[in-house]
Amino acid sequence: MTINIEKSGATSTPEARHERDGLFVRYQDYYHKIKYADILYVEASGCYCDIYLRNRATPLTVVKRLHDFERLLPERLFIRIHRSYIISLPDVTKFVGNTVYFIDKEFPIGTNYRPQFLSRLTLL
Repeated sequence: MTINIEKSGATSTPEARHERDGLFVRYQDYYHKIKYADILYVEASGCYCDIYLRNRATPLTVVKRLHDFERLLPERLFIRIHRSYIISLPDVTKFVGNTVYFIDKEFPIGTNYRPQFLSRLTLL
């Protein structure tokens, strides 16, 4: 299933975009709201992205490159950790070396993305 993403609201400034609690995706004849809190991670698949949600067994596929999709998500909640993955930062449970763990899965941390990932964590 392929879905188109549309920005919600009349403004497109980054500040206004991040104040909202979700985004709208087109599925069949309707736009359906996906709350940021429901997004676990986004995986690149060529010119498409697969969005994995808490309340859905199969991912939603959208016509959008990961780089473009990354700009639609609030920085305080999501972080790109690899050329193929954006993850929900609040759902990270642990990490070691170049691997991050959450939702019973392992995700690689790309060398170029590691410094930014580490800067977003509070380490003791």
